[in-house]
Amino acid sequence: MKKLDEKITSSKKFEKYKSYIKWLKYVINPYVIASVCFIIWMAFFDQNSLITHKELDKQIRELEADQKYFEQHLKNENAKLKLLQDNPAEIERIAREKFFLKKDNEDIFIIQQEVRKKPQNTTNE
Repeated sequence: MKKLDEKITSSKKFEKYKSYIKWLKYVINPYVIASVCFIIWMAFFDQNSLITHKELDKQIRELEADQKYFEQHLKNENAKLKLLQDNPAEIERIAREKFFLKKDNEDIFIIQQEVRKKPQNTTNE
């Protein structure tokens, strides 16, 4: 191998390629080739590749955002529950508004507004 390198490097034709030949010696090394193949395999083709990790990190961020939303929602609902437990007037208000309950001596009239749709003209004149 040394004799071949000396012949190639001593030739005037290959003077400008001398630095490339030195670089090529390191690239052809089987350990370098094996290491590069291993890195490529781990980065793109393995079950735990970088692409998979990116997708999983995105899912984690979405789930953490959902967790924050539901924790806030839980706090609001707990506050409403505490208000209902402490205040019987609040229970009565909700029973009247949502379930249309009434006292014995009351009459309830439910007035609903009728929504009218305008007829659409299908022909352009």
